[in-house]
Amino acid sequence: MKLRYGLLMTVVGHFFVPQVIGAAAPDDCEEPSTPLGVESRAMLKDKSVKITPGKKVAGMQAKVLTPERIRAGLGDKGLSNLDGTNWDEVSSPDKNFESPNRRDLVRQLRTLCSKSSTVESQDLLRDILVLREEMLRVHADRLMEHSQSYFQQLFPNSTISFYDKLNGDQLGTKVLIEKDEKSVTYYVKTHSGGIKKSGSSAAETVNPKELLTYALLDALHVGPEVHFFGRDKQHLYIATKDVKADGKFDEYSRLKEDNAEAVFGVLTNLDLKKLDPEVIESMIARDPVAESFVRMMSILDLVARLIRLTDLQTNGGNFGFVRPLNHESFLPLLRIIDFRLVAEKYFQRVHLGDWELFLKGEGFFEDNLDERVEYILQTRDVELRKGLAADIFQHELVEWTNVMSAAVEKVKASIHQLSEISDEDKADLFRKLDEDAKILIENFDFFKQELEVAR
Repeated sequence: MKLRYGLLMTVVGHFFVPQVIGAAAPDDCEEPSTPLGVESRAMLKDKSVKITPGKKVAGMQAKVLTPERIRAGLGDKGLSNLDGTNWDEVSSPDKNFESPNRRDLVRQLRTLCSKSSTVESQDLLRDILVLREEMLRVHADRLMEHSQSYFQQLFPNSTISFYDKLNGDQLGTKVLIEKDEKSVTYYVKTHSGGIKKSGSSAAETVNPKELLTYALLDALHVGPEVHFFGRDKQHLYIATKDVKADGKFDEYSRLKEDNAEAVFGVLTNLDLKKLDPEVIESMIARDPVAESFVRMMSILDLVARLIRLTDLQTNGGNFGFVRPLNHESFLPLLRIIDFRLVAEKYFQRVHLGDWELFLKGEGFFEDNLDERVEYILQTRDVELRKGLAADIFQHELVEWTNVMSAAVEKVKASIHQLSEISDEDKADLFRKLDEDAKILIENFDFFKQELEVAR
């Protein structure tokens, strides 16, 4: 295995983020040698030889986060603003560098120093900004370390390069894997509650439903190939294969006039608000591309309703269509590349009210993406929408329960391989995962029953 990268420093906010760069290529690599995961615990457990990056940062914090250093920078008045600080904890080189107390103190000191213009306060501010930079660097290095170890096992004897992840607030990287003149790209990021690029907050415990959703979309062939790996319940990474490896991918929001017809068919330029619905349906029925587009958008809508996803039907940046290179059908296929889960405070089980929202073409979105989406999901005759939904339940979603079981096992296997997770944390995540899966199966059964009654 060869590891190739160049280290750059880029300003993000008030500190620097290490980036690793490489060049992407469109060709796919051979199939991974390990289907679900690798033994990251065995690969990463031996850290006794050197001081870990976290310990190094804790030592730096111990020199800066002291009453004496802060008094020198902000005076007695500035120090008095920090009454109640547990100095023994924040000044110890043996404590966790990312403890909430240390993170809060660094944030408070940055604010206090920014309000002062003395030479001493600006010297302290520089030290604080360096601390923030180094704290985030540890997380960036960890992400690349785990990514390298995982993909090294997954693709033996290949060359791995890292380069910058440009989009989104979540800490992440692109991984380019090259072997035998073939290549494939994966996008690696923290889970939605993980460390952000800004380093503005501590990592939260991963929501198992997020992992389950990625695994489910993958298994249903409407999402990218996905992998999970990492350190513990807070520092868990999601790696998705570049959907361009499956063919030419068009993100919905970026469909241009020259390739829109390949996805929309006759719906490309129709004025759907003025034409008679019977005329529209007649044109759709005679055009396989338009008919497929209607079906794909209906699948997206049903999946979002069953899983309780938001920021999907109305966000053309979160899905698109791939035209396969090696597929028996020439028709574009749906790919959901990002999503948001409905907040936990909302009811996770679908009920009669959700069925009524489906019939009205309403839900966790207020405005439709465009006239085409509005027609397909809302203004189209409800009997046609119900009939198509029933057919989707009998075909694309017919294996929902079996696919759910496979997705659960994939997530559990990945959590089990985390390098530093306790048995108690594993049990808690497994329990929540099983509860989420049970609810999603109940949601499917509820909608299926309503569709059968409506026939």
